[in-house]
Amino acid sequence: MSVVQVFIVSSICLAGVCAMMYWEVPDDVMSHVTAELDLQWIEYKKVHNKTYEGVKDEVVRRLYWEDTLRFIRDHNLRYDRGEVSYTVGENQFADMPLIPNHREDDAPGSHRARGGSGSLPGCSDRARP
Repeated sequence: MSVVQVFIVSSICLAGVCAMMYWEVPDDVMSHVTAELDLQWIEYKKVHNKTYEGVKDEVVRRLYWEDTLRFIRDHNLRYDRGEVSYTVGENQFADMPLIPNHREDDAPGSHRARGGSGSLPGCSDRARP
């Protein structure tokens, strides 16, 4: 590669990184946020001393948190029906992805919304005999 080609490729890469740093949350992303949970979200952040690095990060964490609340509600309904032997609740990790080092397709709502169990592979919520 010539010096000019390296410069052009570097410039394109730098422009891409800069664009990602100043990425704005599209208006339609906010439509996925459940407005009825605004006060609970504020309380969650206060109780767990949560702050985020920008609007994009907060919206993504909010969507994870909402997904976690749905998982908690659904799981505890299963408990009420006697299908599982324990309940689950909200904690300081509720705004984080279920599995660390998640892939792009594990974005908020993608796994559980497709009918995933929300549990780790090989794990079971059944009581051992």
